[in-house]
Amino acid sequence: MGSKRVSFEGKLHILAAIVMAVSAVMIWMGYGQDIEFHAERLAAIAAEIKNGPGVYRIYTTVCDGYGYASPMFYGDLFLYPAALLAAAGLPLGIAFRLFLTSVMVCAYLSMYCCVKALWGRETAILAAYLYAFSPILLADIFIRFAVGEALAFIFIPIVLFGFYRIVIEPIHPKTDWIFLALGMSGLIFSHIISTVLTVILLVFLCILNVKRIFKDKMSILRMVYAALLTVAITAYFTLPMLEQMATSEFYVINRQTSNLAGNVAPLVGLMFGSEYMSVINVIVEKLTGTADYFSFSWFPGAFGYILFFVLFIRWKKKELLRDKKADSFLLLGILYLVISTVPLIQPLLEPFVGFIKIPWRNLTFYMLFLSLGAALMLKKLKEDHQTNVYRTGLLIPTFGMLVAFFGLVMITLHNGMFPFEQLSTTSIGLGEYLPSAVSSYDYSLERGETVVCSDPEVSYEFSRCSGYAELSYMGAKGEVSFEVPVYMYLGYDVADEATGVSYEPSVSENGLVEFSVTDSAEGTVKIYYKGTLLQKISVWISLITVICLAAILVYCSHYKNQSRLNGDKE
Repeated sequence: MGSKRVSFEGKLHILAAIVMAVSAVMIWMGYGQDIEFHAERLAAIAAEIKNGPGVYRIYTTVCDGYGYASPMFYGDLFLYPAALLAAAGLPLGIAFRLFLTSVMVCAYLSMYCCVKALWGRETAILAAYLYAFSPILLADIFIRFAVGEALAFIFIPIVLFGFYRIVIEPIHPKTDWIFLALGMSGLIFSHIISTVLTVILLVFLCILNVKRIFKDKMSILRMVYAALLTVAITAYFTLPMLEQMATSEFYVINRQTSNLAGNVAPLVGLMFGSEYMSVINVIVEKLTGTADYFSFSWFPGAFGYILFFVLFIRWKKKELLRDKKADSFLLLGILYLVISTVPLIQPLLEPFVGFIKIPWRNLTFYMLFLSLGAALMLKKLKEDHQTNVYRTGLLIPTFGMLVAFFGLVMITLHNGMFPFEQLSTTSIGLGEYLPSAVSSYDYSLERGETVVCSDPEVSYEFSRCSGYAELSYMGAKGEVSFEVPVYMYLGYDVADEATGVSYEPSVSENGLVEFSVTDSAEGTVKIYYKGTLLQKISVWISLITVICLAAILVYCSHYKNQSRLNGDKE
């Protein structure tokens, strides 16, 4: 019995898997844009896990122990499995590498499953290949280390699938709306900016399909159901975030961070991205010893190869490839490409989405729609036995992936190994989630462990413990206030360890925890993050919602299987 021959698509998938595996190995070496920030998040969660189980609102080890509320504004749910591995003793670099590799695998599976349910296995394989192995996702994962944006690749296809099943093709209308809620929940836990961009996309799609929606008014109700379910699933994250933003001031709110017009994607990257310059740069550097002869850039070039092929073949084979769905996806992809790359568009959007800062984030949606449109067209070419054209259509984006990969190799070799073992505890990105009263990003380094006491005659000793801080004082007379080196967020508590008496903390002029003692001359107080009532309630809302949803889905699946069996018997 002869061995089964590997298909053309199978060979390309093997090549893509090799590229992904080698890229994953190179994470051990790479020193990308956001790697330090996200590696610190991973290390911080691992440290909190070692302190004890819980829902972590503050990374108490970050900012030299001052604490940082990153998890209240930037979801970290999907980092927990890798953090558990790190807490169990796996080297941080390997845990991070496994996490990033799993993101690309999950992006592939997400696109495959969604498209298979809509248009079959062959189209799903093509769409997933183009989507998950695109230069844009390669750059997000292995050059930029943009964890949130990379995770968004997993959930955006699920959102689109849910919308499609609600509005365009409601095959199982009683349950399919749940996919929209699941996709949006995953986005919220991954990346708020991608969530906002996806909401804008959904509004736009509703406008385009307004006739369908008003023809089937139940679709409006199902989208409302999906929105309510999303709120309930994500309550433990979104409600505390809104509570903090409503009661406190942070850099992310008060500081100007938008720069739309200055951060468009270069059009030249459609064909010739930074990878070519990176290769030339390394060669020149090795031959001449001159470093940075050409400027290095992370930008994912060659992401336009498949677009030019699709446009050319669509024009040449216009009768064969006439397909409303494919053309709609292609037009949407081109629209997002224009938003990402044409500088004139950005000033018009600035007043509305300036906080998003960077228009090339929209390249994710460009890749989404282009992958769908191209997959539908390639499927038609294959069905019509246009073998050479079909294979060319797959080889072109494969070449683009290889170009991006070799650019990654050059950039990684140039930048060198990231020192996970020397990871700083002050890697907080731009410090967006610091209290706005904090004077500078490096305030914790500048101040150190200094405590400010209102009474110079009081003696005290400050120390940090696992997950909290302690202050012992002696010689207090009357009311004495302390400003301790801990960043203040709503939910902190100060309690006397002997008596249990709580002292109401407030935010100092430096953005730190400040409190006053009035009833004792000496004592030891514990400064710890207790959380708010809303935080506790929101955890139960999310937990009960997820349990009930899982039970309903299991019941529905069992009911469908029973119905099928009964039908077969009849």
